[in-house]
Amino acid sequence: MNQDKAREFFSAHYEETLEPGLRQTLEQRLRNDANLQADYAAFVETMQELEALPREEIEIPIFLSDRIATRLDEERARKTIRVPVWSLWIRGLAFSGLAAVAITGAVISMQSRGPVANAGIVGSTTGDAQPTFSGAGSTVSMSFRPRSEKTVIVSSGVTGRELQRFTATGDSPAHPFENRLAGTALFQIQLQGEKDSTLLALPGSGASSAASGMGTIRDFAVAIADRYHMPVILSTRDDQKRLSWKLDGADPREAASAVLKDQEFVVDQRGNGVLSLMDR
Repeated sequence: MNQDKAREFFSAHYEETLEPGLRQTLEQRLRNDANLQADYAAFVETMQELEALPREEIEIPIFLSDRIATRLDEERARKTIRVPVWSLWIRGLAFSGLAAVAITGAVISMQSRGPVANAGIVGSTTGDAQPTFSGAGSTVSMSFRPRSEKTVIVSSGVTGRELQRFTATGDSPAHPFENRLAGTALFQIQLQGEKDSTLLALPGSGASSAASGMGTIRDFAVAIADRYHMPVILSTRDDQKRLSWKLDGADPREAASAVLKDQEFVVDQRGNGVLSLMDR
């Protein structure tokens, strides 16, 4: 099995649908080929990052079902053929689809009410409204309603690989983030055309008892999310600032404040389930 053929089986192997004989051959090839191992590791990382993102419903254009039904009517009149039964109810599809979207939007809107933490895109020159975050555990909603249309880019906070982009307007619904993995996921959120960004550390289903460590401020954000199972927003111009920490006590805000007391950071938590670390 050559490298190109092996790569064709990455997806089936990851989804555990590869037949035993091929799986054994592929795994043997992976053990003996460091380059192929690296390619498969990158593939797995990408799949896990994509799985951590929400699945979005795509709204069917309101005109589409009418256009299809009209074409069916024209064809029936021209050929005088019997129209299938399903064509009789297709006109109702647009209404029911839009109703479902409206209900979903209402649920998101209600869930996003209440106290929220401001976490502006650091260094933003737009002078516009800034994103706010609320949530708990492995799920967070980002509300962003700028005066003019903006493109929001979501990337991996580890590799920098772009994962998703969406458009925000003045009446945009809250945008959900959910981590379905065991470990904490790190997302970078950036406005298109802006240099700086905000980091979101979103805990997974697993728990960590590690109370001390050393690394960058972004590593510290991940450590807090891990230990307290709490989403953390990091807004700073220097996310490579190094520090050591020991997280004592059950209160994440007090623990983070104790570590950052001599640093140029503000620790904020407003009852919205999200801890915010910001430059002073």
